[in-house]
Amino acid sequence: MVMALLVAAMTTVTARTDGQHLQYVEGDSVELADFFWNNLTGAVKQQYPDLKRERRSNPSWSKSRLSRCVQEWDALWSQTELTGALIGQDGLETREASAFHLAQLSEQLFLKTRDGRYGDALERTLYNELAGAVYTSGQSAVRRQACEMIGRVRDLIYAFDRDNLYVNLHVRSEAHIKSSGLDLHLSLLGSMPWYNRMMLVLKMPADSQHLTVHIRVPAWIEGQTIPAAGGMEKMKYKVYVNGQPIVPKIEKGFLVIDSVWQKDNSITLDFRTPILRIITPRHPDQMALQRGALVFSLQNMSPQLSINTGDKISSRFDKDRHTLVLSSQCYDAQGAVAGEYEAVPYFWSPERNWSSVYVPAKP
Repeated sequence: MVMALLVAAMTTVTARTDGQHLQYVEGDSVELADFFWNNLTGAVKQQYPDLKRERRSNPSWSKSRLSRCVQEWDALWSQTELTGALIGQDGLETREASAFHLAQLSEQLFLKTRDGRYGDALERTLYNELAGAVYTSGQSAVRRQACEMIGRVRDLIYAFDRDNLYVNLHVRSEAHIKSSGLDLHLSLLGSMPWYNRMMLVLKMPADSQHLTVHIRVPAWIEGQTIPAAGGMEKMKYKVYVNGQPIVPKIEKGFLVIDSVWQKDNSITLDFRTPILRIITPRHPDQMALQRGALVFSLQNMSPQLSINTGDKISSRFDKDRHTLVLSSQCYDAQGAVAGEYEAVPYFWSPERNWSSVYVPAKP
């Protein structure tokens, strides 16, 4: 039944959504159940107790303005490092400012174009530079902007129009949507990149309701990062609707499931979150580590040490810091084992700098 509906209805998705503005599900209707984001938003409230989450409008743009913004985004993205900041930004505040600008532009362009690449950019900046701003001492106008965006992450998870639901960020949460066209309760179980399975549970008050569900497939699942990044491994994932495997259409970075849904439904995405070893043309003799959207910062690595591109990397969950920690061997100039490095998420690093992200690497 679901597969037949998929085949019959997918060709109408584009026509039905043209000319309609997506809107975010208001954060007041979304309950976070994700330890990472609960910790971050809690830290924001502690650091800025007077910070209020502003409601975001989605004003109409002319075609010329949209074109200019897309061109600006393309130029920024081509000059963006793994953490979401522009290349060449050395100071923390300048990196945070560039990441915030990219995140804000990505958010607006996603609502206008429904293109998943803007969700990828937003996710990258949120989990790295902007998350790091929350845990950095000292307050400034730039840091306050970064914290304000982190504080309203609830607004960034889901978006909808008359009969389309978009899952833009994969954050464990619950929400209720009630509008002229939609009435449903949804639960997102499992959070990327902490788990290898995500389930979206849809509960409809009526016996049946038509809805096209769009779930963003993060670029890192396919082994992609920023343009021109190399050394990637092709990733695979599986999709199930009510326990039955399907092969949905992929449209602009979103998997699309168009169906008339019954009262209780589930969409499950099984995927892998491997540790990506990233070597780029800008850093041909160095390697960075990434898992999911999280970029890692290598600790206790002196400039004379290097890592091996083929070494096995261990992963564990640090209960004290409530985050993932990676570790493996490092080597001296003669190639002898010189000890073991520890890699923590970039936002947790005491010194957020490029030298701890990109480290010398040998085959």
